[in-house]
Amino acid sequence: EMYFVLRGKLTVSVSGKIVHELKDGDFFGEIVLIYQTPRTATITALTVCVVLIFSKQGFQGVIQKYPALREEIVHLAKERLNAFVLKDIVKKVPLFQGAADE
Repeated sequence: EMYFVLRGKLTVSVSGKIVHELKDGDFFGEIVLIYQTPRTATITALTVCVVLIFSKQGFQGVIQKYPALREEIVHLAKERLNAFVLKDIVKKVPLFQGAADE
């Protein structure tokens, strides 16, 4: 499933560390649908939220109908993987432990 935040504030955590905040108009869950991977982050509501939920089938239907939207979502998913997830994985590699965050 993919979630669109209609109203509210949420945090995104990777390995227990808050890496991003979501607000009205943002979305999450796209990485699972695009890359068919396990969830990469934990989302926690900071306020009462209203979200729109797309099932995998609903998501596929929307991106087939709106290719420009698909491109935007895929682009953001790649950015998020690079910024949050891969950075966290690299920190776990012994060679890079103790390296400064950038």
